[in-house]
Amino acid sequence: MANLELSIVLAKDNYVVQSGKSTYIQAIVKGWIKPKEKILLWSAEKGSVDKNGKYIAPVVNEDDVDVVTVCCAEDRAVEESIGIQIVFTESTDEFVQIGEIKPIGLNGRYAINIQCLNKKQFGHKCSIIITDYDQEAETILPDATYTKEPSDSESKPAPGVIPIRKWSEFQIQVKTSKMGFVSIHLKPFTEKIRKLHVRIKGSTIDREIILKGPKPKIELKKGAGFWANALQI
Repeated sequence: MANLELSIVLAKDNYVVQSGKSTYIQAIVKGWIKPKEKILLWSAEKGSVDKNGKYIAPVVNEDDVDVVTVCCAEDRAVEESIGIQIVFTESTDEFVQIGEIKPIGLNGRYAINIQCLNKKQFGHKCSIIITDYDQEAETILPDATYTKEPSDSESKPAPGVIPIRKWSEFQIQVKTSKMGFVSIHLKPFTEKIRKLHVRIKGSTIDREIILKGPKPKIELKKGAGFWANALQI
């Protein structure tokens, strides 16, 4: 006769693991009476997990998600699932220097030019995350509708790339060309200042980019004098 009081209790609902790395998932059977009822069986959709709950993530080329299921060995209908976030990481040794992270433009209209270099100072294809933290205003990040692939020209970055994934309205992920170039065209804005963060995956690069908006228009008041009008800025 099945024990209707059995349930699986998880220590956490989700885990974050680097590509190819491992972690231990903790779970117990609640309400067991017979010793066999407290034995757990584990399975994973993409990675592997042993009888002790040690999970090993698969090697991935970009961030991924796995699902681990744990059930009672005596009654397999008693089960729970855990979400596993697999984080892709590249070797930081390849990113000794970032050749360029530079905003081009003025008055609220900008593009960000980026070049990734490996330790031999050659272009290196890498993944870049751009985050717009000003969520009270409309994002200036481009939509996922670029039509041109990255350029391999050393003299001129491409006018746009197709994002690998648009994570949210305020964050995109793009790849450079094989020579390490990418140019990200931002939407125009009217605020005085906008701030973005640029992160190079697999490196310690996390830079704040400050962009200036359009200069305010000055309405000169007749008869007010030069200094009175100048102070309106």
